[in-house]
Amino acid sequence: MKSMLKARLPHVVLTASATLLALLIASSPALSSSTSSTTSNIDQLVPPYASENPEPSVDFVQVGLCGNITSDIVTMKLFDEEEAVLLGTTKGLYIVSEGSLLNYIPTSSSVMDITVLSDMSGDKQQEVAIAIWDTYFPSIRCYDSKTGNKLWQFLPKQEVFADNLMWIEQQTPTYDVEALDINNDNIKDVITTSGYRIYALDGKTGKQIWIYQAGDNLWKITIVPDLNNDGSPELAIGGQNGFIYVFNSKDGALLWQERVSERYDVINDQNRLQATVDRCIWDIIPFNTGSDSQAIVSSEDGKVRLVALADGTIIWEIEVIEYISSQQSGYYWDKSNKPTSPGDQNFFNLRACLVDDTSGDGIEEVFVSAFIGEGRSALLVINGASGQTIWQNSGLTLSEVSQIAVVSIEGEKAILLPLGKTSFTDEIDVIDPSNGKTLRTIQIMTGPESTGGNKYQVKGTSDNTFILASDYGDLLLISAKGNVMWDYPRVTDIQVETGEFCGDSTEDLFINSRIYIYGKQVTDYVSRVLYVLDGATKQKVWSYEVPYEEYVTTGGISKIQTTPDVNGDGKRDIAGIISFLNGTRKVKNTAQIPELLS
Repeated sequence: MKSMLKARLPHVVLTASATLLALLIASSPALSSSTSSTTSNIDQLVPPYASENPEPSVDFVQVGLCGNITSDIVTMKLFDEEEAVLLGTTKGLYIVSEGSLLNYIPTSSSVMDITVLSDMSGDKQQEVAIAIWDTYFPSIRCYDSKTGNKLWQFLPKQEVFADNLMWIEQQTPTYDVEALDINNDNIKDVITTSGYRIYALDGKTGKQIWIYQAGDNLWKITIVPDLNNDGSPELAIGGQNGFIYVFNSKDGALLWQERVSERYDVINDQNRLQATVDRCIWDIIPFNTGSDSQAIVSSEDGKVRLVALADGTIIWEIEVIEYISSQQSGYYWDKSNKPTSPGDQNFFNLRACLVDDTSGDGIEEVFVSAFIGEGRSALLVINGASGQTIWQNSGLTLSEVSQIAVVSIEGEKAILLPLGKTSFTDEIDVIDPSNGKTLRTIQIMTGPESTGGNKYQVKGTSDNTFILASDYGDLLLISAKGNVMWDYPRVTDIQVETGEFCGDSTEDLFINSRIYIYGKQVTDYVSRVLYVLDGATKQKVWSYEVPYEEYVTTGGISKIQTTPDVNGDGKRDIAGIISFLNGTRKVKNTAQIPELLS
């Protein structure tokens, strides 16, 4: 992940880079013979051969989940009351319902955040806005979630210093997007942070409503209660410099700013002060104790605080991470004494959310997950009223966890903690928020692929189920008992073969997914998804997916081979083997409908 671009204060030299995505491009324009080395026009910074919307040689076909998970899981209600799951990856935005792909929107870079807007197209389905980690193509985009059509886009630019370009106005990476109607037109608008700036954009048009520039990078946006009695909520935002900023949502006026996170003094080998580094604000969570508006705040200095939203007064604070001085100094030495940015070890290393009252005072408690260094992590629950620790478990490894969920399981609130995978089974601990004890472990039968470094995300739903996503597994809806209610398959690699599969004398494409078995040779793989693209029409003719129950007991189809025409219909056929406990059976299909033959 790229580091955030720095604005004029402080002066920082950067090298800009980007990864460009091209899909099945038939041809590309010749390279321009000359380009200007310094320019303020962001469009001229894009290599001349790159295009956000290249002309493809075939229609785009998406079968299966690709790329690492880069956004939180988001849900939205459809017009028929079904729930859709929105998920961002390094490859694009997926909209899935009941295991079926409603829409896939490819992007030039990782989807960092997603927010659900109002229905502006009149198709009874809400639109979506996303932030992508891109400094070439516009990073804030609004899409019709039903058709996938782009409604508008916005390019946040700021004056930066880049290698070989000097001072230029260049797009800054966008971190967060939130939805709030701020101009009273009954259409949700977009609030976003990018670089040092916060923008308010009209939800219909993407036009800028207001802008504010801070003194450092801005991270998460939180909508908090009205503080100035104008009838509109306010916005609280955490900065890389350790400040909390609170804005009037209507016009972007700054109500107050206050440093909350403590700075760190970096001591060198001679025991002298080498630098003083700002430490970030992470979560800001509106909190109700029955008095004035307050918020729970987590920050990089290892502390969780209760802060008055009226002026930033700290009501209580508790140290959750006790840093070892030599390790912290070493961390900042390795970073050339620069503040923590996306991709760094300490980025969002202390997270907080609210859970039900367990102490009997009628006030919610604070659930905290923290990375405390040397591969160790901690979970704890803090009394929301007093800031005292109710319980703590520091003997954990959360290296595979991106998103811990507090969900309703059989009528009771519980914390879901993914543990990782053993053989064909993923395990999730169900933890009692009142005491930190494991109530039980949910075991989920999954596919054969297993690898280190997997990242899991969990999100509760409204009907006693939860969503599980990971970098190497399917997108799953799981019941409280661990049953898979629906799945959308993960595709990590594919094989493409040409041949006559449609019987019209035009060369077609046969595509099958590949799942490499952990511990086996790289040539050993199984397939789960098969489909054919008609060379004449450039459309998908048919597809076949191994049912989930069969997939987890067999691993999929092995030994996939294309064969000459077997049944005399003028089309090549496809064969493979599915292995069951009671033997094997061959799999063969025509170009029209896959047939399973015993």
